[in-house]
Amino acid sequence: MTSDGTVVVGTNLYNKAVIWNASDGATIVGDGEFWGVSEDGKIAGSLYNSAGKEEAVIYENGIITYLGNVPGGNSCDAFYSSGLGMSSDGTTV
Repeated sequence: MTSDGTVVVGTNLYNKAVIWNASDGATIVGDGEFWGVSEDGKIAGSLYNSAGKEEAVIYENGIITYLGNVPGGNSCDAFYSSGLGMSSDGTTV
């Protein structure tokens, strides 16, 4: 949630990433979850990519940017990254 409470992000019961604000109400963005939002509106989270794997994303102004795998990372399903938070200034996921 932003410090002034105007934007809230999260996940619904159906594992859909959700953004809420007073003017639009709840907006479902896709399969996955949102974990943090910066003061300038950038949102960090994880959405499922075209390969069906969870991948860290930044969502800003309606545009999803997939961030790729963790450098040098490896997991049991060969691809996994997750954006578990966002700095208040929007520079660090």
